Amino acid sequence: MDVIFLDVDGVLNNRQTTARTPEKYIGVDDTLIDNLKYIVENTGAEIVLSSDWKFEYDRTGKDHGTDMRYLIKHLAFHGLSIMDVTDGRSRGDNGRCHRGAEIADWLLSHLQVKHWVVIDDVMFEDFNNEEIKRHLVLTSEYTSKGRIVKGLTRELAEDAVYILRYIT
Repeated sequence: MDVIFLDVDGVLNNRQTTARTPEKYIGVDDTLIDNLKYIVENTGAEIVLSSDWKFEYDRTGKDHGTDMRYLIKHLAFHGLSIMDVTDGRSRGDNGRCHRGAEIADWLLSHLQVKHWVVIDDVMFEDFNNEEIKRHLVLTSEYTSKGRIVKGLTRELAEDAVYILRYIT
């Protein structure tokens, strides 16, 4: 099995995204979802949500939050679905995110995963190790003008396909 650990904000949306969720947060952009679909179509990878959006996900499928239903609907429109979510301990000591640890824990409990990629717009502190870095597609960059969030471009989607095909 191959897996995409997916963040949403800054990956499936960016500053140009005008759509809003039912709760009035930034929604998702169909073009960026198409780039996610490109990855899935070219690799057969499953989507595991690592984003904070996961806190609205109900594994039974009976009680998703309003914005999660919005996300599921938009992914389904493109033929995509969420297979699972990482467990929610992303806020630890001093409010620091532990997204990398959540991904590592998920992988330890799913040993059948052969290839995986992390798609995120933030370089979390615990992403700063070689194992995560080899599997990371970062959808933002830092310039002299500050941080620029691009979202999941086609070029970055191609990088993700490469990681899913060749990096173990």
